[in-house]
Amino acid sequence: ASGGPTSWITVLLDDFSRLRMYLVQCGDDGGGGGIGSKNSGTRLDVPPMKDGHAWHVFCLGEDEVGGNAGGYFQDSDDDTATTTATTATGGAATPKWRHSLPPEGNVPTTSLLCQMDQVMTRRVLSHHVSYLLGNDAGTGNGNGGDYGGGHYEMTSNRARWIYALLARLSKPLHGNDAALLRSLLRECCVRRSLLILGDDARSHDGSGGGGNSSSSGDGSGERERNGDMEKVAMLNTLIAIVGVYFEQGGGIDRLFSL
Repeated sequence: ASGGPTSWITVLLDDFSRLRMYLVQCGDDGGGGGIGSKNSGTRLDVPPMKDGHAWHVFCLGEDEVGGNAGGYFQDSDDDTATTTATTATGGAATPKWRHSLPPEGNVPTTSLLCQMDQVMTRRVLSHHVSYLLGNDAGTGNGNGGDYGGGHYEMTSNRARWIYALLARLSKPLHGNDAALLRSLLRECCVRRSLLILGDDARSHDGSGGGGNSSSSGDGSGERERNGDMEKVAMLNTLIAIVGVYFEQGGGIDRLFSL
């Protein structure tokens, strides 16, 4: 293929730009009946906008959220038991958005994204960034205790949601939005560097590519290497979008000089 080592970024951002235009077109038919509108009949029940706890589960599902050691969801069994008990005795009912919640969470479909206005889009994006950071550094909303106190993984589900929310985020950016994206960019760059350094270490000790270590004998080293490369690809995608498309990273050469 022609082009330099960063030519993939041009293709990626071109696709991303087309997705953004598609979402705008789908969400506005000129008569208030676009996909995801109140008149469309395709709207999902969603959590309250400020409830980061609920949005975390709504987007990623109880299975993924519950697997984070040290996270807020360790108490989910107690919460569920309490909710069931209060419902049975005529207390507060289970929120509507939980009724048909898939185990892996909801997919950011076109209709779901289009029912989210810019205020909600920014808020949900800030929830995801805050969970990655493990505190409220990405939001400035003073609710640090809501985000678990530990760094959550950049899983494919979370990366998919962040990508989708960025596709819905309007330009030009507000000041708070720019600060949020810079926090996201820094976190993605740090995680990418740690993954690359870890891969280099495995290459040197022979555990990543057919060396003589015990971990490579059962293929676990190769699986770990492949998993890390998938994470690097996800992080590079978000780095390119935030750093280049949204112009928060100082240019391609600075972001992709590794």
